Parts: sequence; structure tokens; C-alpha cells
Amino acid sequence: MQIIPKGDYHSMPWKNGGGETLEVAVHPPGASVNDFDWRVSIAKVAADGPFSIFPDIDRTLSLLDGDGLELVAETGSTNELQRGSEPFSFAADLGINGRLLNGPITDLNVMSRRGRFTHRVQRRVIDDTISIQPGAGTTMLIGNSPYIVLQPKAEIQPLDLVILTSSEITLRPLGRYAVIFIVELIPYENDSSRRKSLAKPLDDEPDLGRPLHRAMG
Repeated sequence: MQIIPKGDYHSMPWKNGGGETLEVAVHPPGASVNDFDWRVSIAKVAADGPFSIFPDIDRTLSLLDGDGLELVAETGSTNELQRGSEPFSFAADLGINGRLLNGPITDLNVMSRRGRFTHRVQRRVIDDTISIQPGAGTTMLIGNSPYIVLQPKAEIQPLDLVILTSSEITLRPLGRYAVIFIVELIPYENDSSRRKSLAKPLDDEPDLGRPLHRAMG
């Protein structure tokens, strides 16, 4: 198990220059926003505006803090990512605008390059001791609540990254419950499901997101 504290993340501008993001992890190490195979980052969104365009990239967005964000596609279709929503997957080469529902938010972005990696993101609310095993590729945990890893022993703070290695870990929340996101990044040739790209237009129902609603008017 490897722990990367939030304070070690690299701050950098958004690709479109509209804000700043914390780069949590990237592969290959040192890759830029134009040539990564996969990337995990955290962004604070304080104003409405367009998402950066990433050609040939699949993207999953999860809400870490705040009331929510409406995603409006260039086709006119919409999806709302609210507190408690499941992660939402879409094609990062779509033209999409974000509209804040009630003030600033913090989101978790997971992106992978089609044909090289696939990815999956699960939202878990834990209120008891659980065990998590590493998957077929790189498995990471990140949450907005503190929790304790019992084996091997460690206390994890909000937004710290935990990278699983060869063995399972056992954890429990520090409070009544903790919300964590399990991120799997899988080399395309090792993905036994060979599932289709996560890339979907916003007027289709995504694999990991909520049903979408056609915009009015």
C-alpha cells in the first residue's frame, strides 16, 4: 500500500485556462495534459463555464463537495451531478458546459485514453469494517472523509490517495461513516471484459452515471 497525502499533489492550470486543478496521479509519470494514458485529478469549480476538451479520452466525474453541477452538452442534453450521485462517465471530447446548482463544488476527475486503458469508478459509503482487494490494473482509493486502514495500519485524511499493491486492505471510518471512491485503471489488453469505451454522448445512459434528461426548449 502506498499513501500520497493531499499536500503532495501538483497544482496546475486547467487545459482551457479556466481554473486550477490538483493533479493526484498521472501515467506515464510526468506526462502532460496532452499525452497521458490516464490521469486522476481534483478540481474546485467556482463559476459556470466550459469543460476542457480532451480528444480520445474517456472521463468520469464524481462530486466530492458542494451541492452539485449540471452538465449541458452541445447537443442540448443535460445531466445533474448532485450530492450522493453515482460517478458519471462521458466522452471528454464532447463540448460540455458546467452550471453550478448552488455555489462552488469540488470534483474528482478520472480520465483514460481509449485503446490504451479503461477505467471504473465506484462510490462507496462505508459504515463498518470492509476489505478491498486490488483489481486487474492500478487500484486507488480517495475520499472526502477520514478513515483508518487496519491492515496495514494507517490513518487516512480527506482527499489523501491510497494506492493498493499486491494484497487487500481492511478499513473502517473514523466517524459514523466515510465516503470513498474506488478507482480502477486497467490496461486495455488486460481488461477481460473488453467492454466498450466509456465514451457516450450525454443523451445516452452512461455505464456508471445516472439516467439523463433531455433539456427543455
